[in-house]
Amino acid sequence: MLVGRVLGIPLKLHASVVLLMAIYVLAGQGFQMALGFLAVLGHELAHVAAARVLGLDVDGVELLPFGGVARLAGLDSEDPAHQAMVAMAGPLSSLMLAAVAVTVPLLWPVNGQLLHFFVLVNVGLALFNLLPAAPLDGGRLWRALRASRVGYAQARQEVRRVAEVGAAVLVGWFFLLAVFGVFWWQVVVLGVFLWWAAHRPDGGAAWPVRDLAVRAAAFQRQSVWLVEDVAVREDAPLGDVLSAMRPKKLHRVAVLSPGQEVLGTVWEQDLLATLATSGPATPVRQLVQRP
Repeated sequence: MLVGRVLGIPLKLHASVVLLMAIYVLAGQGFQMALGFLAVLGHELAHVAAARVLGLDVDGVELLPFGGVARLAGLDSEDPAHQAMVAMAGPLSSLMLAAVAVTVPLLWPVNGQLLHFFVLVNVGLALFNLLPAAPLDGGRLWRALRASRVGYAQARQEVRRVAEVGAAVLVGWFFLLAVFGVFWWQVVVLGVFLWWAAHRPDGGAAWPVRDLAVRAAAFQRQSVWLVEDVAVREDAPLGDVLSAMRPKKLHRVAVLSPGQEVLGTVWEQDLLATLATSGPATPVRQLVQRP
């Protein structure tokens, strides 16, 4: 749901955020809801600010329950230092907001309960996002750094697995607390959100494709690239082939028959061109000419 623009960037709210807002308002916690929304918005705008300073394009910001996603075009093609700066800008900004809030009572009187809530939300947001789990900041950084060693598909699977374990731990913690008469419904909602966010249909499927698509612009900044050879069976779908590739390298793909006969060689730009016209399920054999 598009709600407007901030700094010229489209700002979207997921439908689940609207539902969560309604629950808080009905529970008489409208002020807490507003403070939580501002904390999440500030966290995501810090990512946007860091990306703009580094010259990266920002596609938009989508706010989710207990977090958000700043969509940064071409982030995964940048240097690890750039990735770290953009990823860490969110948690650092949350900690800074918490620190500033602590000093507010020194300047003028405020509602201590709401101030305490705002501080806890920002500290929790910072620490939670440092986990190496999709789609959190720690997971985004881990995924980008690991992709250069193990490829996109394996890196994405690693952060998804951490998210699954984290979600299970949160739900288990909820039931453990319930045994002692403590019912923190937010804990189980957070676990469900973490599981759902890691398995969103668009939660990473387009990541390698977006990365490879900005290669032409990246090539203008870096004059020398490593070439990596990849061998695939002729019936492999294009989506799987692209997911096996790695950032900051150009790929040459050898297409093999089941008997390991070389049918032909294609480059990654040919894969992208065919992907745009035929889709990710297209077998790679269609890119080579049989003798």
